[in-house]
Order: sequence, then structure tokens, then C-alpha cells
Amino acid sequence: MTTNKNKTSSIYDYISEKDLNVEVDKVVSKLKEIKNNFNKKKDKELWKNNLDVFSAIFLLKDKDIKFKDWISSEEIRQIEKSFQNYIGLFHQGIAGKIKGCERLVKPLDFKCDEKKLVAEIKNKENTVNKNSAKGAYDDLRNFIKKKKNKGYTAYIVMIIPKTPGNSFDREFQPKGKPLNKKIRKITGNKFYELLTDEKNFLRMLYDEVALLLHNKIENDEYLSFIKQKEFDSFFKKSFIGNK
Repeated sequence: MTTNKNKTSSIYDYISEKDLNVEVDKVVSKLKEIKNNFNKKKDKELWKNNLDVFSAIFLLKDKDIKFKDWISSEEIRQIEKSFQNYIGLFHQGIAGKIKGCERLVKPLDFKCDEKKLVAEIKNKENTVNKNSAKGAYDDLRNFIKKKKNKGYTAYIVMIIPKTPGNSFDREFQPKGKPLNKKIRKITGNKFYELLTDEKNFLRMLYDEVALLLHNKIENDEYLSFIKQKEFDSFFKKSFIGNK
């Protein structure tokens, strides 16, 4: 693993260990619930959105792909699809627990009076469609145009960029909406840096969550994974790319 004790423990300069554990436990609990619900009616859930049987017959022609493995991959894909929304909620929870910040009830997710910013937080850029982008823009604009919120900058946060390595902090202007320099879109790494003044905060979060999960799960295979170079490369490819 690429981190050391001093690096991972420094995340607690910005969020308490108790708060981080609470947010991680929420996600673990929700994943367990989703998996249990899926397994109770596995056949129905697996076929709910139908399976691509033609894709299957071509893929299974490859001797290295077994039917059981293909079915398992479909199950994982569907569970992950149901689970993705909760990763966005996880980041809302983490951001809201950073010192000086707070989580909001709809229409917006987050506010930091100390930094004079407000945000709508999404997990992945590629899940934000035209309608949701316009809706988020309107909510952000409605907040900053109020007299009491003068001086605030509004962000739509997309934790994971659509293109690997394409981190950004730029103006957010959905089609048909006026340009407003106080309304921006930003990736997760730059957003957390804005909140904490720590460039590596998201990487520190990635590392620390992995360690917490290992302590909760005590899975030797999982521990082996987070010690491999692939664990490090996953993060770098997502936010740094092949630079």
C-alpha cells in the first residue's frame, strides 16, 4: 500500500475518526441491505432489466469465460448500479463533517460558511444528465442570488470525472442557461482541496477508508488487494490519468 501511518492519520486533522467511521458504516450497512434484497429474489432481480443473451453467447464462446462467471459479473453489475447513489451520499456525509462545514436538506446538499460556498454533490460526472444539470444550476443560482448569501460561490461537485485524469474546477453552464462566474463545476479531488487546503485529502480518504474496511471485514483477500499496485493505480488513473 502506498500510504504510511502519518499520512493516513492526518486525515483526522479535518474530520474526526468517529465521524468517518459513522459514514463508512452507513455505506457498509446499505450495501449489505442491497445485497440481501437482491439475493432474496435473485432470479427476478437479475432479469428485471433483461439480460443480453446474444452478448452472452458470443462471450461464452471464449473458453476463458465460464457461464457461472458471466452470471456473477451481471449480478455484481446490477448490485453496483443500485449502490452508486449511496456513494454520492457518502461524500455528502464526509464533506458535511469537515470542520466548519454542514450537510443540508434539499434542494442543496452542502454549505461551508467559512469558505463561503454551497454545493450539490454527485458521485459521477457521467450520471448527470441534461435535466438534472439544469435543475442543479437553478438550485445553485437561487441560493446565491439571495441577499443574505452575497459573496458565496456555488458548485456542482462531480466526485469522479467522466474522463480519467480530467480533474477540473470551471464555470458550470448547462445549455440554455446564462453564464454566471459564481456557479461552477468541480471534481472531488479539487473540491476537497478547496474545503481543507489539503491537496491530497481525497487520496487520504481513499486510503483510510480502505484500511477501515479491512479492519471491519478482516478479509485476507481484500488486504492483499489494497497492498497491490493496482490499488494505487486505480486512484491515479481516475484523477491524474496517464500523466
